[in-house]
Amino acid sequence: MEQVGVVIERRTKGLADPAALLAGFVDIIRFGGPEFRFWSEINIRLAMDAYSTVELKAPFEKDRKEFRDTFRPFSFYPLKVTLGGDDLFTGTIVGVSPEVGPESKIVHVSAYSLPGVLEDCCAPPSELPFEFNKLPLKAIIERVGKMFRLDVDFQGDDGGPFERVKLDEGEKLQHFIAHFAQLRNRVITNTPRGAIKVWRAAPTGSPVFDFVEGQQPLSKIEAMFSPQDYHSEITAFTGARRGRKGSKFTEPNPWLQTALRPLNFKVDQAEKSEGPEAARAALGRMFANMASYTISDIPSWRDPKGKLWAPNTTVTVLAPSVMIYEKTELMIRAANFFQDGEVEKAALELVLPGAFSGEVPKRLPWDE
Repeated sequence: MEQVGVVIERRTKGLADPAALLAGFVDIIRFGGPEFRFWSEINIRLAMDAYSTVELKAPFEKDRKEFRDTFRPFSFYPLKVTLGGDDLFTGTIVGVSPEVGPESKIVHVSAYSLPGVLEDCCAPPSELPFEFNKLPLKAIIERVGKMFRLDVDFQGDDGGPFERVKLDEGEKLQHFIAHFAQLRNRVITNTPRGAIKVWRAAPTGSPVFDFVEGQQPLSKIEAMFSPQDYHSEITAFTGARRGRKGSKFTEPNPWLQTALRPLNFKVDQAEKSEGPEAARAALGRMFANMASYTISDIPSWRDPKGKLWAPNTTVTVLAPSVMIYEKTELMIRAANFFQDGEVEKAALELVLPGAFSGEVPKRLPWDE
């Protein structure tokens, strides 16, 4: 049997009222033949520093061959999501989990964008030894993408070459490229068509919306603090190489001076010149992990201007009940889109600006 994949499409073309885009419409799953309007729930996550994912739930009709053929475990069939005729997600089905209860028989399906395979896999033995000398980040990632026929959308300059790079045989490829991207203050995600996307965090100063506690569409917001990920200073150590001594580079946290909480890490594959940038990048990532916010139950996938909520854009938030005492600009790290029947909602995961660009926040939300 030839399997051409699954397509999910939200039909929004031809609507006379632009505001109608904010409502739920017919969604279909296509198996390369007839259209089946049967899935009940969908959850799409787009992130600025991770690969997109899709989860959906559908009834499972075991007596219908087309259902059995489509929902096969370990098949890695393609899945495509379009919104209003535009690509939103291009990926691979990885999870198929049936569930039977007294009144229903359903199947849970999960998928990740095409580059998600890099999170699961190492380099093929035929590619080893996987070594680079004096190559920039773009060339390294293109070499990795070529193994799996993945295109690369590299935005901006590549930040200069690395002296020497070597992949460990047992290292997952995503961990490998993410490490060197961080050294250049880049983050990795995917394009809607499934290419590896390498980009910088967007600058602040142009928020797409202002959220205010007590005013719609802000009905629910949650703060998440991780004190154990918060440090007073971060030091990068570079190892000795070719007879030269190793070095250390420390970036202090100006917002924590009342407690000593140092964190050290070793930059194994870096010259001395990489140490300062590695320390700054690690300090920025610390601010992404120590405090985050989630605004949920937003009643539309789009902002009031009609644009889809998008990662790597900013919003402002004023919400004293979660200790954001003054209007604060935050970065959208990820946007989540949910639909159940004709009810759609969105959720935004927010972090401090500068978290992915090695910058220290100018102020913290809870400071008055």
